[in-house]
Amino acid sequence: MSHRDAATIEQRAQERRVRLEAASQGCDEYLSTVASELRAPLRSVLNLARLLGEYDGVMDAVTREYADYIRASAEHMSFMLNNLRRPSGAGQRSMKAGPRGEAAAHL
Repeated sequence: MSHRDAATIEQRAQERRVRLEAASQGCDEYLSTVASELRAPLRSVLNLARLLGEYDGVMDAVTREYADYIRASAEHMSFMLNNLRRPSGAGQRSMKAGPRGEAAAHL
């Protein structure tokens, strides 16, 4: 391989790196926007679940179970959104089973 061929290959590799970095940055910006847009309705769902929790004494067992399910699901979604917003793969750690209670604190 000549010096010229090596320089051409290196130039192509550099151009590809630049395109990949731009695409990655665009993806990170998009994910951050999506996560931000989902926060307001998610906060409303969590507030409703907390409000229902205040009426624990007057709810029957089934209603209480539904309220707990809504709260736990919203907190889990919050956990996933928090991981989604981390740039370039940092959020790709395990998003399967996040702590249910501490996720809502990040809203």
